[in-house]
Amino acid sequence: MQIEFKPLPAHWSYLLSCKVVKQLVADLDIDCRLVQYLGTSNKPSKITSGLYSAGGLDARSMETGWCFRLQLWGLPDRILADRQEELSILLQEDIQAFVLDRHRDLPAALYPPLDRRFFLRFKDNNLVTDFSTWTLEEIEDKWANRSPWWT
Repeated sequence: MQIEFKPLPAHWSYLLSCKVVKQLVADLDIDCRLVQYLGTSNKPSKITSGLYSAGGLDARSMETGWCFRLQLWGLPDRILADRQEELSILLQEDIQAFVLDRHRDLPAALYPPLDRRFFLRFKDNNLVTDFSTWTLEEIEDKWANRSPWWT
């Protein structure tokens, strides 16, 4: 597993530390080829007010099974407040559920690549997790093939 790490400015944090990610990958016994700590996620989404991207998990089917790439964005500590540990656990649980669902998809080579995204959203003045998955098709998959992380 290759890890790319971009340090964060003061008062920013990643939801999952390198130690936690290594343990999660070992516990799940998965082919995680790349973990990217991408730095700051900048401002909340302009499309959806109060929506912050926390990262994503790409899944690609290979002849031997599924392989994964985990990407994480740093978030301002003022957004995370005192809930960082709780949010970290929720993110780990979602990753585990997503990976286990992929292992049920056999034979993996018949399935298209998937992109799972992790978000934090303010709803009624509370910070909640939000997850979405979509299939990479045509143009998205062509774009992904320009820098194939799975090779």
